[in-house]
Amino acid sequence: MTSQTSNSALQHWLITPRDPLVARDGRPFLAGGGSRMKSLDWLMPSVLAGSFRSLYGTQQGSDFATDAAELMNIESAGPLPVVGNELYFPAPANCAARLDATGRLCYERLAPGKDGAMVITTLEAEEPVPTWWSRANLERWLTRRAVTLPAPRQHPPGGYLRQLARDPRNHVRMDDTLRKGKEEMLFETVGLDMSLPASHEVVRLAARTAAPKSVQASLHTLGGERRTVHWGVGCHLPWECPDAVKTALTGAERVCMVLATPAWFSIGGFPVEHGSEWTPPGCLTGPKLKFAGACLDRWVAVSGWAMRPVNGALAGPKPLRRLAPAGSVYFFTCKKGDGEILATRWLQIVSDDANGGQLRRDGFGLALWGVW
Repeated sequence: MTSQTSNSALQHWLITPRDPLVARDGRPFLAGGGSRMKSLDWLMPSVLAGSFRSLYGTQQGSDFATDAAELMNIESAGPLPVVGNELYFPAPANCAARLDATGRLCYERLAPGKDGAMVITTLEAEEPVPTWWSRANLERWLTRRAVTLPAPRQHPPGGYLRQLARDPRNHVRMDDTLRKGKEEMLFETVGLDMSLPASHEVVRLAARTAAPKSVQASLHTLGGERRTVHWGVGCHLPWECPDAVKTALTGAERVCMVLATPAWFSIGGFPVEHGSEWTPPGCLTGPKLKFAGACLDRWVAVSGWAMRPVNGALAGPKPLRRLAPAGSVYFFTCKKGDGEILATRWLQIVSDDANGGQLRRDGFGLALWGVW
């Protein structure tokens, strides 16, 4: 992880949802007629972190009023989708769908131009690039091997997932005396349907945590509306760097970084200014990477509410931060041979240190590495 000591209990989890999960956005949700709780496309890392800290505190008998600072220091990484025993990652933003002169669909691998110009693109929602790619397919992409992508409006082949369907539910508070709904007590929640269409498979969630003590597998709640999930052991899931990527990084002079979860950088959507050198967090001996370009979508926002002052942060609304979205791709050049070190930073945090490192402990900025 990032800052935990060597005696921390590192655990891998496979989380199985019982119901659709509500990934709330930051808009207010108040009691009253017409209130609607909206859902993001996927759970923020901080939602997972909060669920695990609550589970840890419950099992350890913590006093949440006095032990909040200790609980906030627990690190987590994820969540990432799992289907079967396969990890899935956000589609790389440098995969773009284009129509050629004959109207035939082509997939293009975007990269910085020869003049060093930045490459920034926004993929429209209707473009047929699947939202999630399996570890095997992303491995091929990151080693510049061919991948087979689906045609428009076709069901994705194995190894790809489209955006999860929404599950809207209407709720009403009943008046037991009059046996009818109470005035202005109608509201709607929208969750993510974790079941796959035309399949018995369920999308589960992979997570990694580092805490002072181990936690037992258990039922717990996750996300809005406190939907029930099962935190189970996920030690069989491959969190390490694939061998093919390690081989490609060894001796590579052009490397790329793909965000598996949204990341925060102090200067905006990029880790450094264009043309500047950057050493990824945790790489004490290098490499020195020269930033050559990026491909990313529009920023995403994260906020929240602090129930009490912790680690110098005040109680109340948390400041809104603009994050580089998951799937963002950053291109670098490096000295020959230095890229080998990056294999050790597979699925490690690259976000800048802020707020005493809380965003890093919450799991923002998990990174994957490859070549371009």
